[in-house]
Order: sequence, then structure tokens, then C-alpha cells
Amino acid sequence: MNARFVQQGCLMFSAWGGRVRAAARVWLGVAACLLGGLLTAAPAPAAAPAAPTTTYLPADGSKLVIDGTSTLHDWSAKSTVMQGSVKTTGSFTAGGTPGIAAIKLVLPVVDLKSSEGSGMDSTMYDALHKDRHPAIRYTLKTATLKTSPTAAGGAYTFDTTGTLRVNGVNKVVPLTLRVTVLSNGGLQLAVKTALKMTDYKVDPPTAMLGIIRSGNTITVHATWNLAPVKVKAKP
Repeated sequence: MNARFVQQGCLMFSAWGGRVRAAARVWLGVAACLLGGLLTAAPAPAAAPAAPTTTYLPADGSKLVIDGTSTLHDWSAKSTVMQGSVKTTGSFTAGGTPGIAAIKLVLPVVDLKSSEGSGMDSTMYDALHKDRHPAIRYTLKTATLKTSPTAAGGAYTFDTTGTLRVNGVNKVVPLTLRVTVLSNGGLQLAVKTALKMTDYKVDPPTAMLGIIRSGNTITVHATWNLAPVKVKAKP
């Protein structure tokens, strides 16, 4: 009898222990679900708001000048057609910290006009392969504010790099960009740089069966006037 009693007691204890273990597993599962819910419900840290940007489009008064040399005399080519857009951040005001987020510039080759007349224009267009590459393009890569004006009407200067595409050839070029705030609230971007034609697979133009030859190095001066895009008020 004692043996049967002990055996029954062991069976009851075993069953009771199984129920305890099952109950423990249930409560552990509930606790895990509650903890998981609290963790997933916790809001993620708010992302820093993006800096507001202002878009500028071309305005009147822009000009690009290319100065070159030749075995006969110096020459130049000019264009007043400068297409594209500029995006800035921050504020171009006293105490502000402005930035340049994007520049996209397009210069139609056909709008370049030489100081030497239509004959030189045709030679220049042929050298730039106008039909295959109808535009010169520039796209900003980086821009770092270098100096701010110390007096009203002064210029901000930026150290920049960008991709210049001429004659279908892309080159990354460093430029020092001067930005002036105009009286009408627009901006004027100004730059001056020297380039070599052969870097862009452009053969320096020649005339009179090669007797007159252009120099390989040209100097580009550009002033680009821009007006801010007006944001329509929400109704």
C-alpha cells in the first residue's frame, strides 16, 4: 500500500509540476508580448527638419565671355543665353549662413558669337561639334562657403567643384564662385577660370589654311543673374 501511495503521489506531483511549467510559459509569453508592444510603440526620435531651399531661375543681364589668343590677334566669343537653375539654403543676409545646394547651367553652343564674325562662328561650332553636342553643361558637385561680405553689397565666396561637359567630354573642375545679392532680391553668380581646349578634345580653330592658329588656353568670365521663384500662397 505504501508503495502504491508513493507512486500515486509522484504521478500527481509530476502532473502538477507540468501544469506549473505550462503556466509559467504562458506568463512568460504574455510578458514578452507586452514588452515587445511597449518597445514598438515607443516613438522614434524625430528627424532633424531639412534646411529650407530657395530656387532661382535665369534673369536678364547675364553674360558669358570667352577670351582667346591667336597668332594674329586676340579674339573673344560671347553669349547672353544662360539657362538652368540654382538652389540655395540658408539666408544671404547679414549674420546668415548661406549654402548652395545645386547648380545646373546650360549654354547653347549656337548662342556663342565670335568677335570675328560669322566665319569664325562656323569654325567655332565645327570645333565644338555643335550638331552632336549642342550645349555646354555644368553641374555642381560640392560648394563650401569660404568668406562672407564685410560690407553691404559685397560678395560671398564659395569653393566649389562641378562637372563641366564640353564637346561631350566631362571634367571635374574646381571654381571659386562669387555670389552677390542684387537690389531686387535676386543673386548674381560670377566666376573666372582658365581652360584648355584640348582637355575637351577641341582642336584650337585655325584660319587661312592654318596660317592663323588659336592658342590652346582660353579664359572664361561668366556673370549669371538669377531671380528667386515666388512661392504661391496657399488658399
